[in-house]
Amino acid sequence: MSKKLFTFLGTTDYKPTVYYFNDDSVSEDNYEKLKTPYVQLSLCKKLGYDTELIVFLTPEAREANWISKDKKEGLQEILKKEGINAKAVDIKSGKDVNELWDNFNTIFEEFDKETDVYVDITYSLRSIPIIFMSLLSYARAVKKINIKGIYYGAFEVSETINIDNEELKLAPIFDLTFFNRIQDWANGTEKFLTTGDSRLLSDEILSVKNSVKEIFKTGTIDERNEARLMESIAKSLKAYSEDLFSCRGKKIVTDCKRLKDELNKIKKITISDFTPFSKIIDQLIDKFMPYTGEVINDSIYAIEQGREFRLLQQSYTMLQETLITYLTIGIGLDYKEKKQRKIAEDIMKEFYYRDESNCKLSEEEELFKAKSDEKIMVKIGQLYKEISDYRNDINHNGFSSGMHYSTFENNLYVFIEKFKEIVNNSYETNAEENLHKSAVSILSHKLLKSQEEELNRDWKVKRIVTLPEELRNEWSNINPNVEIEDDFNLVYKLKTFILENTNQEDYVIVQGEWGMTFTIVNMCFELNRVPIYATTERKTKETVKDGQVHSEKVFEHIRFRKYRI
Repeated sequence: MSKKLFTFLGTTDYKPTVYYFNDDSVSEDNYEKLKTPYVQLSLCKKLGYDTELIVFLTPEAREANWISKDKKEGLQEILKKEGINAKAVDIKSGKDVNELWDNFNTIFEEFDKETDVYVDITYSLRSIPIIFMSLLSYARAVKKINIKGIYYGAFEVSETINIDNEELKLAPIFDLTFFNRIQDWANGTEKFLTTGDSRLLSDEILSVKNSVKEIFKTGTIDERNEARLMESIAKSLKAYSEDLFSCRGKKIVTDCKRLKDELNKIKKITISDFTPFSKIIDQLIDKFMPYTGEVINDSIYAIEQGREFRLLQQSYTMLQETLITYLTIGIGLDYKEKKQRKIAEDIMKEFYYRDESNCKLSEEEELFKAKSDEKIMVKIGQLYKEISDYRNDINHNGFSSGMHYSTFENNLYVFIEKFKEIVNNSYETNAEENLHKSAVSILSHKLLKSQEEELNRDWKVKRIVTLPEELRNEWSNINPNVEIEDDFNLVYKLKTFILENTNQEDYVIVQGEWGMTFTIVNMCFELNRVPIYATTERKTKETVKDGQVHSEKVFEHIRFRKYRI
């Protein structure tokens, strides 16, 4: 990929100066070799002679510093002697708006598609820096350029030294590339807050996290934890957008609650590279504050966000499926199970389409129908039918009717409000109370049959989820030679596993390496899950064989107990 260094030349009578980067080796031995009136020469040596130098010149700058005259060597001649590939591009002085637009067009034409671009703004005059920074953002979007560096030779903070009775300036070259990152933060934030698309923002967080890798070696525990937390937030932001765009109603509630909890953990940003993120935390917290982990209300809020982001197709789909979730919970079934959702849907359709439907309920469905509130079922059925008409019209790509966009948007609001009214007024008791309890097992072994029976009988657990084999292997082999902070990825995986498979007040069976167990138990309390553990009784069985007494210890399950804070 080609490299280009874009630079500007002014009219000042530039003095010989040693320009240097922080990592350069600069001493009296090489002052003579390094000194130059023009920062461009120092930058080309640093970036490599394979970099094409594009020099923008006003008529005045061309006369003052580009061409040689009298005893003064111009930049053109110096670059030629050094064998540097340079191209002079004439621009106007920028005396009015028309000249500024002319400069915009002239500079833009010098960008090639997908080129690595370096920028020097040391000698930029008047409005050039502002125009050029805006132009960089534009070129990134249109020509997919890669901005690799933005540099400024800080002559005004130079150090003056005396060499053989002659004054010489030593001036640092500042890397201002982070200014471009501020634009990235701005673009990512704006896109997320207006469209729900977190990819730019998430990528920027991960990019910064990867650029501060040294923190994981030399940083404090707080700094390392902050970097890990930011990585987790980036992943959660991305998960939220993916859930919203692809209608992952089963995941979005837990993913959003996790993101909210992670955002609330940020007390203060101490890693300077994350400073821009600190300015938007409050907006993000406001965005996710309503998420509590309560399925129905959280789903409604996600639908409202979808409408706000104008994701109408996704919002109609999520709203219709949330009606089924509500009914499933209302008759005491597990809304996460496809077959049980189908039971609720069939009962609703049997009530609402009673005279039209040929659907015959099964014996099991008839039992649950008896537990149903007919008025609620009919109301939900009516709303379900109305939503279906609009959802189907969207999915048929506009060929089934001539409905306008505003019709879909306005009626979506009406449907959401109707559903909220049903939820708020129809059930005197919260449908969530009818949820069956679930339990997840975070153990290095499978549960005993007696343990499963106790969970079903005494803890009212109807659904038990065990760790996937890969995750169980990680849990069984905690590395004793690392700090608990270094097991962050495992903690993140376990948290995700818990959130995806449980609701609030569900049980989490946790036993294993003591430090990690302590971490997961505390996490459960934070997530409003109930951590429990198995108690055992050790029995010793002795046998005599070949004149020797053999002792065998057997641990027998007694009961489960709750962990206490």
